[in-house]
Amino acid sequence: MPFRFSVYLDLIRTGAALLVFLSHAAYPRFPGGAPWVPAHLSHEAVVVFFVLSGYVIAYVAHERERTLRDYLISRAARIYPVVLASLALTWAIDMWRIGIGAPDSVPAYQLAAPWKYLPLFLTFTNDIWFLNEDAFSNVPYWSLCYEVWYYIAFAAAFFLSGWLRYVAVGVVLAIMGPRLWLLFPLWLAGVAVYWLQRRAIPGCGASRVLFAGSLALLLTILASGIDLRLDQAVNGLTGGWVGTHLRYSKWFAGDWLVALLIAANIHAARNAQIGFGVLAGAIGYFAGFSFSLYLLHFPLLQFFAQFSLPPLILLAAVLLSVWAVGLVVEQQKNRVRTMLRRLFSSPCVTNPAS
Repeated sequence: MPFRFSVYLDLIRTGAALLVFLSHAAYPRFPGGAPWVPAHLSHEAVVVFFVLSGYVIAYVAHERERTLRDYLISRAARIYPVVLASLALTWAIDMWRIGIGAPDSVPAYQLAAPWKYLPLFLTFTNDIWFLNEDAFSNVPYWSLCYEVWYYIAFAAAFFLSGWLRYVAVGVVLAIMGPRLWLLFPLWLAGVAVYWLQRRAIPGCGASRVLFAGSLALLLTILASGIDLRLDQAVNGLTGGWVGTHLRYSKWFAGDWLVALLIAANIHAARNAQIGFGVLAGAIGYFAGFSFSLYLLHFPLLQFFAQFSLPPLILLAAVLLSVWAVGLVVEQQKNRVRTMLRRLFSSPCVTNPAS
């Protein structure tokens, strides 16, 4: 992967995580909840994650993780250290908030029966079919429950063959349910970009035109709310059923439009030769904390909000806490990967009689 392109992917990943964080920090229930970022942009930022995730997974499956075993181990090692930290932190903060008499948005029924709900969280089945469970009070966890099942569907299609491939893909899709089906095209758009780049990459000039045009059109759509009006139209055509039953997938129509432009932008960026100079190192460093920022910021916002901090102090406290926790949990993926490889390796057995 070209260095400049890799830095750009890091930049949009970090930017999307920050956008989700800032839009959540602007909620009225947090101190100084001024609308720094429109709330709906947090969802559009998740669309960026989905498209980018599809691209990266297609890339690593083709270039690095050539076997199903390596693929599954790498995904588990990347996901579970941060997931376990986020679940533990959210549970602890929710329990503390109940203890101080500030139970706003705390799902007490989950805390009373964690043995019932933790299996849902750890298998990312919170939103399959018509289940409606957030991971304690950590609302952003929902998107990971979509992505993990997209990883599994991709693995079944990419690493298996023959009749087993079709059966496995069918079973995974049957488990996912309609909500996850509706946003799967966003993730597949990223896979399609990787596939297209292996076959047709526009020249630098054409790439820059496509890059600028897709970005300008995307910003125009978001600023004008065209995507939201499209969602409202679809919801109206279904008599409100989409808005009532699809939860985080209810904006699927606008998401498809936004994802198309994000995919075009990523495709163009590979050969647009965008330079970042001395900022490249900093972008790469902060990108290493983007996953932690996404999964940890909401419980931390709810924690620091209890102390009535000024808005900028609140933001700084959350970011510093994410950095501190991320220094620990983000570094565990290599250890977990090594442990899983040892656990699932097939040692040679010498037959003394041979």
